[in-house]
Amino acid sequence: MADQQNGHPHNTGLPPGLESVKHIIAIASGKGGVGKSTVSSNFALALLKSGASVGLMDADIYGPSQPLMLGADKHRQPEVMGDFILPMHKHGLSFMSMGVLLDDNRPVIWRAPLATKMIHQFLGNVLWGELDYLIIDLPPGTGDVQITLAQQAALTGAIIVTTPQQVALGVARKGLQMFEHVNVPILGIPAGVKMYSAVFAIDPVTAAELVAGYQIKSLRDSEVMDVDEEAYRTGELKTRLHGIARTPVLPGKVQLSKQIFEEGDEERAKGEIARFIHEIMIPDVLYILCAGTTTDSIARALGVKKTLLGVDAVKNGKTVALDIDEKTLWALIEQGQEAKILISPIGAQGFILGRGNQQISARIVRRVGIGNIIVVATPHKLRETPVLYVDSGDPALDAEFGDSVLVVSGYRMAQRKRIYQAERG
Repeated sequence: MADQQNGHPHNTGLPPGLESVKHIIAIASGKGGVGKSTVSSNFALALLKSGASVGLMDADIYGPSQPLMLGADKHRQPEVMGDFILPMHKHGLSFMSMGVLLDDNRPVIWRAPLATKMIHQFLGNVLWGELDYLIIDLPPGTGDVQITLAQQAALTGAIIVTTPQQVALGVARKGLQMFEHVNVPILGIPAGVKMYSAVFAIDPVTAAELVAGYQIKSLRDSEVMDVDEEAYRTGELKTRLHGIARTPVLPGKVQLSKQIFEEGDEERAKGEIARFIHEIMIPDVLYILCAGTTTDSIARALGVKKTLLGVDAVKNGKTVALDIDEKTLWALIEQGQEAKILISPIGAQGFILGRGNQQISARIVRRVGIGNIIVVATPHKLRETPVLYVDSGDPALDAEFGDSVLVVSGYRMAQRKRIYQAERG
């Protein structure tokens, strides 16, 4: 995985138990209950499966859950060697948790100084041995415990876990700011809600390449952006900058921030696209309208309602379903209903599938057929989007799209646009 020179093997500046750990990655959330511990254990096991030696520190003092996640024996206690505690082992993973040191039914009622002291012990008195990665499942919040871990563990980077709800996102932003304050790079924000941000690799394979070649010198300040909820409620699509994160980067391998083009010429171009699509629509065919302002213009031309950020279905000039998920969409087409997908790439980022169109899964594409996908975009958007990307989650299907696609860009006008293919870039 990562280059050893970018870690800290045998670094005497670290607590004794961490001296032979090459890379330390924190998993944070800010708010509890968003899946942080699930991400932590699965991330650790995925690294282990890749051939790395991995440890997992459950630093959630007040609500340790990793023993349960890993299926550890709750009656077994860790061994002690001199001044050190030896980590437990499960599934080939070294781990330590407050959950193996306390009674299952006894709550942890500690003030911050005592909790911080326990974190010091976890950092300095657990003998992790030689590890490629130590994953730290942080407790929720941004207090003394989290800051102690961030500063004393010499973190390689952090991953922030959140959910789309504003109450979770608000606290996650504070976590982002905390890591920025202590100069810890952000390696990812797994939430499925930050498609507007410049913090994603262009596909899973590239993400692995990015981690494998990770170097401190290859960092940039990346925008963390999301939809402006207040504007969205009034039917206007805008983005809001929520922070700047230090993230890894390789040229051409990490997406840009989404751009929204709202000039007068843009609106005229959308209207021309909508007029053309309206003319060529076939009776009794189900049209699946994906998210975006261009497809919204098509819906207005048809005189039907459209959810701006959702996927909707239209047939014979009437709405069949609004804001549908993948399962509902599959039910509409699985019995042989002929369908076409109207989709617009994300501005400047260029994604046709993936990111903002998760409802259009690989099985949906295979059932509808690649030939029945109609890509629409204004000339301005195409000029600002050098290449298009397909990330369906199925690499074989992505390859079937070929090297280019025809994009409807006006009334009876189209441009052929290159599609990125991993083997050639």
